[in-house]
Amino acid sequence: MDGVAVVRIDNPPVNASTAAVRAGLLSAVRAAARDDAVTSVVLIGTGNTFVTGSDLREFDGPLPRPQLPEVTAAIEVCAKPVVAAMAGPVLGGGFELALACDARVAARSTSVGLPEVGLGMLPGAGGTQRLPRLVGMARALHLVCSGERLAAGQAREAGIVDALAEEDLLGAAMAFARTAVKRNLLDRPVVADPPGSVEEAVRRALAAGEGRPQVVAATGAVLMSGAVPARIALAHERAEFDRLRTSGEARALRHLFFAERSATREHRWHRTSTGHTQPIAVIGAGAQGVGIARTLLRTGHSVVLVDTSREGRDRGTTAPEAGQRTGSITTTTELGDASHCGLVIDSIVDDLGAVKKRVLHDLGELLPTHTVIASHPCDLGLDELAGEVPEPSRVVGMHFVPPVHATGVVEVVRGARTSPATIARAVDLIRAMGKVPVVSAAGAGSLGGRVWRAYRTQCDNMLAEGAPGDQINRALRAFGMATGPFEGNGVVVDGGARRPFTDEEIVRRAVLAMANEATRLVDAGIATRASDVDLLMTLGYGFPRHHGGPAFWAAVATEKPTDPSDAPGAGSLGADRGRPQERADGA
Repeated sequence: MDGVAVVRIDNPPVNASTAAVRAGLLSAVRAAARDDAVTSVVLIGTGNTFVTGSDLREFDGPLPRPQLPEVTAAIEVCAKPVVAAMAGPVLGGGFELALACDARVAARSTSVGLPEVGLGMLPGAGGTQRLPRLVGMARALHLVCSGERLAAGQAREAGIVDALAEEDLLGAAMAFARTAVKRNLLDRPVVADPPGSVEEAVRRALAAGEGRPQVVAATGAVLMSGAVPARIALAHERAEFDRLRTSGEARALRHLFFAERSATREHRWHRTSTGHTQPIAVIGAGAQGVGIARTLLRTGHSVVLVDTSREGRDRGTTAPEAGQRTGSITTTTELGDASHCGLVIDSIVDDLGAVKKRVLHDLGELLPTHTVIASHPCDLGLDELAGEVPEPSRVVGMHFVPPVHATGVVEVVRGARTSPATIARAVDLIRAMGKVPVVSAAGAGSLGGRVWRAYRTQCDNMLAEGAPGDQINRALRAFGMATGPFEGNGVVVDGGARRPFTDEEIVRRAVLAMANEATRLVDAGIATRASDVDLLMTLGYGFPRHHGGPAFWAAVATEKPTDPSDAPGAGSLGADRGRPQERADGA
């Protein structure tokens, strides 16, 4: 095509960078370099994506060749300019591939980022070296260490993207390629930063990263971009990448990545979101209800907040900070004012359930029969509450973990008569709120609550056996728990020092208690998979992400064999069906 060779990357559904894709790219770039009829090259993905990133399933063992640095090196030594035509999320290895090209043309749908630090690693194909040559070390430090994504327009303003394509991406990229010249980023100097900005960026990155090894390694690699020759810095970056990708922390974070993907792409429940076309009603303006309303407003929803007290209505209109709302809120005392809403959330905290039964009965009479009713769990159980409503198939449990605005997961509880369409509607809403939905069957209490109670009971047992309360707090905080179990409880009376406890024993017993409860929940059919419990505990209950959740940690700590049905392609990295049965009571 007028001397422009078009190389199409075709690996549905998201054009992940597998060994086969890399081999195809390497062959195509080398062929174009040898072809005298070719003057320039365009790399473009099929569908609506360029290359979303690396295939994480390759990362647990030796990486198959060709590896990505071989492809980027071939692009750079090619005498003909190579243009990346980007669309969709261009992340990790996909972004590093684009950075190795001589120019980047992006569709408006494009977003770019380097999320490796969030997966326990650092970029391993030149990202820490090429990015500072476009944006400077200070901004590169932030982008690499935070994993922040830039939209197409932001990337254009930063100088990462050379041109934006409004409609015809391939046409725009080919037109750009016809006049493009070779511009190897590694031949450029690092962009100069204002005095003191790099030091401040380092301080912020290390503070935000809490000293995690991948943050320290990524910071050092970016700083090398301005201190040593590129070939030395690239070799260092790759060595650190290989060291970190097989670490326990990276394995744990990959497990959570696949666990979240499995939970959010559960085909039995997922359907295309209906968007924000209908308001969402929240019943009750206590802390729970206000937190839900606040999150809905911040994600662009229209909210009807129902509460009988003036104080509750005032909390609903003043709690979300000014300037953070993108939705609208109406307050009322009448349940009937929610009749036009597409989904109604009963957020009333009522452990015994008498008030909730009355509210659901009234909602059942006032709302159209197609309106979904989501209720916060109580001791009565979801199925008994659903019996108060005509068409109980539209009743679903929705358990938000407090504080609602700060936690990243919501448990969706499926009752005996809850329809798949109702589950789908609840899952869609939670995803639109920026949270991870975890679907479970109805049982006594919530999944997270039951696992947390098992943890607290074990901590209480150790206290009764003579472990000092402050030692239990300290050991579990050092392990990474957000808080110690007895923090904020005032004076904790120890049970008597009958024997000494090591910190390791405290951690092992506490975490195994959670893992064994997760196993019981899976065996009872309440939890779909143990990795769902890992998501709940890490996103909602303060379990450290770098340990992968209690079920994953226990599977590693007890060296149990894993079920091959839990291969990464199925959405987990092996902790789902492992059976950590070692007793947690020290017997």
